[in-house]
Amino acid sequence: MGKSIILENANVITEEGRILKNKWIRIVDGKINEIADSEMTDSAGEKIECSGLFVSPGFVNMHVHSPMTIFRGIAEDVHL
Repeated sequence: MGKSIILENANVITEEGRILKNKWIRIVDGKINEIADSEMTDSAGEKIECSGLFVSPGFVNMHVHSPMTIFRGIAEDVHL
């Protein structure tokens, strides 16, 4: 097994958009290897406490302004 990281007590957003609360996630060589309901032990890896934080699938942009492009040019000369 390569370099590993364990994320403890993370909230996971699945590809379907469901939220799984308080999961332990093992990442090996940059890829999710395992998601479990209980504590994982790994003496060689790094542990990161993630209480209150969310983990989402990779390459997902969760902050997008693209819907605003339909309003482009409508009120550029108006003061806020």
